[in-house]
Amino acid sequence: MMKKLQQEAIARHEYEKAILWRDAMYKLENKLDIYDTINAIDLLRVEIPHKEVEETIEKYKKKYYKIRGGQPEQRGA
Repeated sequence: MMKKLQQEAIARHEYEKAILWRDAMYKLENKLDIYDTINAIDLLRVEIPHKEVEETIEKYKKKYYKIRGGQPEQRGA
């Protein structure tokens, strides 16, 4: 979603916004500065409809539960 918003900002010549999305993606991928990441996700919720954001979160949450480690009795079914 952030990549899409970055490309849209570039197309509209809104380079500061494009930089914001680029930096947010970098920080998410490299697990840096959680507060900037939270701020970017809040901005993402403003830019993209709530339903689309929630659907994406659910999709990745399902993937997480499938690959999650830990003891066998702690894992989902």
